[in-house]
Amino acid sequence: MAKVIPIESSRYAKALKRRDLFLKSHPELVPLQREIDEKLRKAGSLHNRLVIIRNLMMDSFLEMDEKLQALVSNRR
Repeated sequence: MAKVIPIESSRYAKALKRRDLFLKSHPELVPLQREIDEKLRKAGSLHNRLVIIRNLMMDSFLEMDEKLQALVSNRR
């Protein structure tokens, strides 16, 4: 495993604190964050983690597009 330099560790710790604060104010997103964490935990490599993140983002974009198309259709 690669060594983590202190600056990256500090950034990582700050990012996790910000995420936790955000989740406290948006508890409805906690299950989604758990799902993301679980998938990333099983990734095995940095490349696989990036692929998983990309796939999750694409799934979200496609879901939003479907909802947008439904809204547009309903307005006609």
